[in-house]
Amino acid sequence: MATSCVLGTNTKVMDSISQLQEKVNTIATIAFTTIGTLQWDAPESPPITQKPDPYWLRISIPIRTQL
Repeated sequence: MATSCVLGTNTKVMDSISQLQEKVNTIATIAFTTIGTLQWDAPESPPITQKPDPYWLRISIPIRTQL
């Protein structure tokens, strides 16, 4: 009797997880479709002619020579 109760609860949990996964997939499909449409309809940007200066190259890290 206890085994069927555990299996029934386990099945309910799996059904809930499956429903949640379906909802997540639906939201992901809508999001990716929206982003793809925005990219498709966006005007073309001019090419970058100059490489940006990364911030981390401007940071100087002091090096200790003596302990």
